[in-house]
Amino acid sequence: MYQLHVRHTLTLLVHNGVISNFSSIRRNMADLLSFDAYCNVLGSTDSEHAAALYMTNLTNGGDKSSWQKEYALEDMFNAIQKTVVQILELQKKIVKDANTPNSLNFCTTDGSKLLAIRFRNHASQQPPSLYWSEFAGRTLNTKYPGNPDGKDIANEQAVLGDNERIGKHTIVASEPTTYDEGEWNLINKNCALLVDENGVETERKIEYDGDGLDARDPRFDGKA
Repeated sequence: MYQLHVRHTLTLLVHNGVISNFSSIRRNMADLLSFDAYCNVLGSTDSEHAAALYMTNLTNGGDKSSWQKEYALEDMFNAIQKTVVQILELQKKIVKDANTPNSLNFCTTDGSKLLAIRFRNHASQQPPSLYWSEFAGRTLNTKYPGNPDGKDIANEQAVLGDNERIGKHTIVASEPTTYDEGEWNLINKNCALLVDENGVETERKIEYDGDGLDARDPRFDGKA
């Protein structure tokens, strides 16, 4: 997992996965970046380039001053969806049929809104897991009774009673981090979880041309 705070912005972006054949599309991917986004890439990882492309799309190619603005959740969704499609289109154009599927699990937030996607461009393979919970925060918080490792394990650090409530929250994790898997929801394949300023969670499909942009996995599908 790669966690990246996009410098000089309100944005935090986390990427768990891989852009397949990244070295083959890196130069062309850089051409899609705004000038300031390109200058902000200091390394050579696929995650940094994906974050720069996301910021380019989110700000419509804006300069650094646009990075300090807050954007609507719909704009965040459209930007990450466009980022995914651009990556797939570059692979289709440059790598062609030799391309292999991507695992593009992204999570991004500006501190008040959150967007997480679970994506793999293969007809049947599942992306790496990505879960969300609006209940696990109480189990994980040592101030409250209960223990994340088991129902019958005492939490001797608890200072609050069983009737104490915890505020609205959303946790995103690759795997459930409490013993009770019922507290967790798996984000569906090729979908995005959107959490607005009020903590309301919705799930939306990532729209792309699966027939044209899905890739084959030679280890799974055999040779073409």
